[in-house]
Amino acid sequence: MKMKKGLLSILIVIAMLTCMIPVYAEESDKDVENPAYIVTSEVGLDGIVVDGKATPIAVTIRNLDEDFEGTLRIIVPESYSQDSIAYEKAVTVPYSGEKTFSLLLPDISDATFLRIELEDGKGKILYSARETIHSLTSGQDAVVGILSSDYTGLNYFDGTTIQAPNGVVTASILQLTADNLPDVSDGLDLCSFIIIDNYNTSQLSEEQIDAIVGWVNNGGILIFGTGAKASVVLEGFTDTLCPVPVGGLSKTSLIVPEDTMPECSDVDIVQIQADGWSDISDSCSRFAPVWHTMYGMGSVNVLSYDLSMNPIAGWTTGRAVLAKSLLEHTGSDAQYYNMIYNNAGIFDSYTMESSVNSVDANKIPNAFLYAVLFFIYVIAIGPGAYLVLRAMDKREKIWIVMPAVTLVFTGIILLTSMAYKIRKPFIDEISVIEYSNGSATTKVYMNLQSPKGKAYSVSLSDVYKQVGPWNRDGGYSGGTDYTLAIVEEPEHYELKVKRTAAFTQEGLLAKKQERTDHSGFDLNLNCTLASFEGQVTNYTGYDLKNVVICYQDTYIYIGELK
Repeated sequence: MKMKKGLLSILIVIAMLTCMIPVYAEESDKDVENPAYIVTSEVGLDGIVVDGKATPIAVTIRNLDEDFEGTLRIIVPESYSQDSIAYEKAVTVPYSGEKTFSLLLPDISDATFLRIELEDGKGKILYSARETIHSLTSGQDAVVGILSSDYTGLNYFDGTTIQAPNGVVTASILQLTADNLPDVSDGLDLCSFIIIDNYNTSQLSEEQIDAIVGWVNNGGILIFGTGAKASVVLEGFTDTLCPVPVGGLSKTSLIVPEDTMPECSDVDIVQIQADGWSDISDSCSRFAPVWHTMYGMGSVNVLSYDLSMNPIAGWTTGRAVLAKSLLEHTGSDAQYYNMIYNNAGIFDSYTMESSVNSVDANKIPNAFLYAVLFFIYVIAIGPGAYLVLRAMDKREKIWIVMPAVTLVFTGIILLTSMAYKIRKPFIDEISVIEYSNGSATTKVYMNLQSPKGKAYSVSLSDVYKQVGPWNRDGGYSGGTDYTLAIVEEPEHYELKVKRTAAFTQEGLLAKKQERTDHSGFDLNLNCTLASFEGQVTNYTGYDLKNVVICYQDTYIYIGELK
């Protein structure tokens, strides 16, 4: 009997230890098949995804059942670089209807798949499936987005080897259209180049034009092919990127830098008045001007000829060399450096993490107040109580007075501390604002926390149109048990956090980009080798404190700048 009891005890211990071992369910176990819904998706622009870049995704839902009203959810699995995170959007699809919904995923680094779910209004998952993704590698591939009425006429750019100053990359082309072109600049981040040729840019929305302007401002290389179509190609950008008047047409013979190539005869070129721009045609296409200028961190290039129509499109012996020359000489060294090394910005994650953690938006207890209370308490419970009782000739009551005084002051401390109690979720944040060419980009690095270990939600201002994860280190690779969901509402973003431990940090990066009449600061300075003097005008829209002007090794503190 004792042997049986001992064996039973051993089996119970083994069972308990087995239950403590974590078991990760296969992702396929989470699939929910439902013949009532046919769900297809296109991840990336024209199916192209680049590691570390924002990724647009279009999900098409065909409903064969009753009217559907619920949530479309896209889950990015956990990886070693970040926790799992969900992106959600309220959707409705009528019976026998079909709709396409677009979302922008700011960062899907290291993800090999996404999970797409449909949830009804009661929280039930009606459909769930994996969508495998294949990414191009930054530093090996340079994506060339092509916006043209004749996309096939520019196929010769595909596969072009680009010899940059700091490495070699291969061009991969994708087709941009008015339907798939994002309306925020982040959606174009995966493109290193954009070529607009034989296309009426007035078809684009104001948001799409602003997205291209913002993309250039952030470091993109934009190439306009013009020729006979110059007016319609440049029309959408004459107030921003291309304030260049165009004139009449003439014909010329175009010669590429490689001398062994025959010339391309009878090429239509348009006269362009590009004051202050550089003509880089000697590096690209001799005798046919190529106008180049920097715009923010990016560059704009206006060719005097068209790339997608004859005779250049049919110039089989030289068009590949022309494509290579254009892709190699239309950007700056800094742009090619970023193309190879995929620089995300000048603010590294560790620096911003330290800065955000040093911010505390909550009330801090007043040290002076508690020092005064403690001093009064010491006086009251010691010499104060003694002197009062002696004057009353009741010193024997000290054993009652001392606990009473302690109790009173304990109550006072408790009541005053209630003013500093954290009762609701809060955000610690640092904002970085960058101004360039009439464009202001605001990046808000934030840590979201709650003092309670239960689910909560926070609404962001409607001015922020791009929200994504930041500073969210992952662990186990491949899981989709997310704690944070970014919900895209019609006019703003809602952040939903599931039940978790109190004061768990959720790192987020919110961005907005807007046009401004003035950019940053107007500097009217006279500089010498030893010092500088002059006037600084603040056009940021913010009252600034602790302003320092820096020039070479000279620093002048000017304090406040309204």
